[in-house]
Amino acid sequence: ARKAKLRAEKAAAKAAAEAEKEQEETISAQKRELAAEQKRRSEEALKLKIEDEEREKAAAVEKIAAEQQRLESERIAREKAEQERKQKEEEEARAIVQAKYEAAKAAELRRLEQERIERDRKLAEAQVLLDKERLERERAASAAKKKKEEEDRKAAERAATQAVEETARKQPSRPKEEPAFTVDNVENMVAPLKATDATTAATLYDILNCPPSATRSELKRAYITLAKETHPDALLQAGMQNDEIVPDKFVEISQAWKILGDSTMRRRYDRELRAKGVSSKAGSLFENWVMGAAKKMDEALSKAEGKLEKREEQ
Repeated sequence: ARKAKLRAEKAAAKAAAEAEKEQEETISAQKRELAAEQKRRSEEALKLKIEDEEREKAAAVEKIAAEQQRLESERIAREKAEQERKQKEEEEARAIVQAKYEAAKAAELRRLEQERIERDRKLAEAQVLLDKERLERERAASAAKKKKEEEDRKAAERAATQAVEETARKQPSRPKEEPAFTVDNVENMVAPLKATDATTAATLYDILNCPPSATRSELKRAYITLAKETHPDALLQAGMQNDEIVPDKFVEISQAWKILGDSTMRRRYDRELRAKGVSSKAGSLFENWVMGAAKKMDEALSKAEGKLEKREEQ
């Protein structure tokens, strides 16, 4: 019984030891699990902390980026405002300069306009004086011409009367046939009647500085050259508005070209120029007869020239 009791006690002690061992193992397992749980929780807490720190860092970075963007926007806005201010100042300065330029330009234009008006006024006054002097000279020349024509007419009448008286005394015989009158023999017909003291007055050819044999183109060149030298406007520009001789020269040159530039008037003038050498003793009747015949020949020559021009145009 004691042995059984001892075996029972030993078995109980062994069972108790095993139970204690199992309990210790259970406690150790629980401790290990608790430690693992604590470690896991610590890791999770650390992970959450790291995530929070990362979120805080990201928020800080975003905040810094937003601040930088705000500062950049403020800088751009300031630069834009500064640029607009400078541009506005430049525009205002340009506007001021343009206004000053326009004012100076307007003042210069007014000054030039006043100078032009004053110059035109002086030119008009000078032209009025020239016209007045020219009219006075023309009146004086017209009066002198009328007086000379009257004297020439009276002298011609006296000469005609003397010629008629001498003709009546000599009683010349009338020719059986009328003499043939042509351009070639007119000068031969009037040559015996030319005066020994022919007039030495300047002719239209002398005024244009050309010989009587000059062509129309040569006369035109001479007229243009002399007209440029003696034109009143050219004289005013050259400061010769007080010269009284050159304007008269311009009128003479214009009149000379007006006659010599026309073929019919030139032929008539040449006839008159040759007829002026005829002695006044022949009387005005013979001179009128010669001039009338020359006029008819001029008309015939003009008609012939017109026909030739029409043929050339065709």
